[in-house]
Amino acid sequence: MAAIKLNELWGFIDQSGKTIITPKYEEVGSFSDGLVAVQLSGKWGFVNKAGKEIVPIKYDNAGSFSEGLATVQIIEKCGFIDTSGTVVIPMIYDEIESFSFGSSYVSLNGEWFYFNKKGERVEGKGLTDF
Repeated sequence: MAAIKLNELWGFIDQSGKTIITPKYEEVGSFSDGLVAVQLSGKWGFVNKAGKEIVPIKYDNAGSFSEGLATVQIIEKCGFIDTSGTVVIPMIYDEIESFSFGSSYVSLNGEWFYFNKKGERVEGKGLTDF
């Protein structure tokens, strides 16, 4: 799949050049875990490779999936959802980074620390989920 832009809107084509997802999005991310973040009317959500909306387009911002979780943001607070759209880690953080080696680096009230996929604080990056 490759992103295409037509009349200022984004969609996707397959390797043969056939349109798979009609250009209708203001912005798009990259596919990861079978889903891609898309922006429509200023809000973000996720669609699958067939263009079906899997995670509702309701977030102020969204990142790509990494290790089964994606960053999402509503009203300047960030958290994580899984590929079904379920909030796994609540949107209480000021800033967050994608998961890498089982942990994420987050900021809460000016303090930066790592946590695992259960939202539990851990000492240092990459110490969980091996």
